[in-house]
Amino acid sequence: ARMHTFQGSRRRALVLLREALAEAEEPRLRATVEERLASTLTVLREDLREAWEHTRRSVQEAERLDDPGVLARGLSALGFVGGVVGDPEAVPALERAIGLEEHAGYLFAAERPSFNLAAVLMYRGELGPARELFTLLYRETAEGGDEGSLAWTADNLANAEFLADDWDSALRWAREGGELAAQTGQPGQHAYAKATTALVHAC
Repeated sequence: ARMHTFQGSRRRALVLLREALAEAEEPRLRATVEERLASTLTVLREDLREAWEHTRRSVQEAERLDDPGVLARGLSALGFVGGVVGDPEAVPALERAIGLEEHAGYLFAAERPSFNLAAVLMYRGELGPARELFTLLYRETAEGGDEGSLAWTADNLANAEFLADDWDSALRWAREGGELAAQTGQPGQHAYAKATTALVHAC
């Protein structure tokens, strides 16, 4: 499911995650699957109510287990979903997740709480902090060799620059994101880059 998410086959990922949730008996695994389900549903923007319920169950289970790694992931998803639906507690949840991020094990940059925080800040119109955080994440991602996340970060930077009315920069980042997505086999992110480019030209 995780691989399908990065490759752009998010509906296939959703099917697999639902199967995993039906089969998972171990509480930590269930909490992790709930978090991934919430994130995938939110990216698809189809059932935010269900996404919200999955995040709440993930966080509740992680707190019951006293597992900071699972809790970091759950809070990150909770903050991401909350940011999309306008929950005022989204940023505090993400800041709490960032404080626990070291316990979460290896995360792709696009899965980190700090990435979700940058996205939520962008949704809220706090473009200065969002651009700074995405730029920092892009640099760290490039240095760390996480090529799969570079396209996601560049595409979001393109969107943030567009919203900030720096359209030349938006086009540069969209071009970068599109090239990276093509190189890493991520058609969803390639489409994102093309959409941003078209939006800039239309405006």
